[in-house]
Amino acid sequence: RSQQIFDSAIDRHATSGWMLQGFAILGVALFWMFMAGPIVLIYREYFMASYDVLTGGDRMHLENFPHPTPSLLLTALLLSLLPLAIYCMVVLTIALSRGKVRRVARSIIVDHEAAIAELQARQVIRLEFEDQLLQETEFLLSVGRNQEIKIRRDPRG
Repeated sequence: RSQQIFDSAIDRHATSGWMLQGFAILGVALFWMFMAGPIVLIYREYFMASYDVLTGGDRMHLENFPHPTPSLLLTALLLSLLPLAIYCMVVLTIALSRGKVRRVARSIIVDHEAAIAELQARQVIRLEFEDQLLQETEFLLSVGRNQEIKIRRDPRG
């Protein structure tokens, strides 16, 4: 039952699917906005060299084709991942705000207290304390919970 309470609280307060999809699309666009620069540059040089070969231009040498080094692509990848990592931190901060976490925790606590009260009312579970002071405290709390205590005020003051 506790697992069901936890799962339902998470489902009730989860960030909506359309919002997550929007964040994901924006993140992919952000990544490719930064990563596309070096790739576009390499392909532009490649197409220019290919065009020269096809038209019979004077730059028909293999050296005119781009030779990207792995370090260039790795550097471009790392520089593209840094803004994406910052964006992901912002998204996580929005999705897991302190207020949302508190609402989920409060919901779980309230549902657990209701489940415990229901199980105690049906006498499925019973709390027993080994300490005498805790037993007396539980008795006093249960007296106030099971019956209404009315305090009369003395009219004389």
